[in-house]
Amino acid sequence: MENLSQKKLILKFYGQARQLVPPLAQIQIQCAEWEIRHGDEPVPIEWIEEQGELEHALGSMLEKLHVAIISYLSPRDKAAVLEQYYLKFGNGINALRAATAMEHLYEIDEYHNVHLSDVYNFLAGLDFFDSNDTSQSDSIIEILERVLRNTSQVLSQSNSKITSEISLQKALKNYLQVIFPSVIGSTSPFSAVHKQYYADIYVPELGVAVEVKLSKTKTELDSAIAAIDDDVKGYAEHSHYRKFFALFYVVDDFLGSDRFFEVWKSRNHPENWTPIYVIGKKFSDQAK
Repeated sequence: MENLSQKKLILKFYGQARQLVPPLAQIQIQCAEWEIRHGDEPVPIEWIEEQGELEHALGSMLEKLHVAIISYLSPRDKAAVLEQYYLKFGNGINALRAATAMEHLYEIDEYHNVHLSDVYNFLAGLDFFDSNDTSQSDSIIEILERVLRNTSQVLSQSNSKITSEISLQKALKNYLQVIFPSVIGSTSPFSAVHKQYYADIYVPELGVAVEVKLSKTKTELDSAIAAIDDDVKGYAEHSHYRKFFALFYVVDDFLGSDRFFEVWKSRNHPENWTPIYVIGKKFSDQAK
């Protein structure tokens, strides 16, 4: 049986560390911009002190998280996993280096702590984060949703040429795997009577599945919206996947956003289905 108190401690330290990332990233940017604009003029001392305090606080929290994870993985039945953890993170961490290493996700305009993201991905690979634990997964699902809403920017950043629905699904899956390593394609069926349904993209660590529809005409968009009806029924009552996104990527604004959401609402889909309407480039414009 898992050590539930140790697991709660890890979740506590992880959550507290995540809360420190945005203010630290902000003050790092503030200091860097000052140096660019003012050259040799010293950065205001209060900014330096604030940055130091936040770096120390985050570093301390990452150290606590590191120790808690080692303790959690110490039982004999987790010895092999603990060895993999040591190979990835070492017996100890450089707290300052871990705290200050940030990465900017341009498509959602957010800064993430590299070490914390690596820890999350490692634990997610162990099914550590329960997909039913909304307190931990909701904020991560919001990141996924923002990426999907910025599909056009994702395709542009990754230089993806979209010529079909399959190429669109592949481009999104490849990009999402950078953020969510467990992402897989249409390989896990939802079983229903006389038929198996396959989502286009799965994010197992979040219990989320994504349907991706490409429409080059209004008729194709109407058909795509109608096709979701069967998907909603086919994916119902799954034991792991509880949250679904339906991404409608259109090459022209055939309906208009307001009308699209009116049509979606009229179909009375369950609340765990979220529609996303993205206006992308026409195929003839992609080479420009």
